[in-house]
Amino acid sequence: MLEVGQPCPAFTTTLDNGDSLSTDQLIGRPFAIFFYPKADTPG
Repeated sequence: MLEVGQPCPAFTTTLDNGDSLSTDQLIGRPFAIFFYPKADTPG
């Protein structure tokens, strides 16, 4: 489990338009990650 202040682990994901996004592309830019257990759940 991640704790506040820990570095984000490296990952790659697929965007809605089919493009890929990786943490390498986000270096130096602010970003937030929201994890949820199941699609269509309130968050």
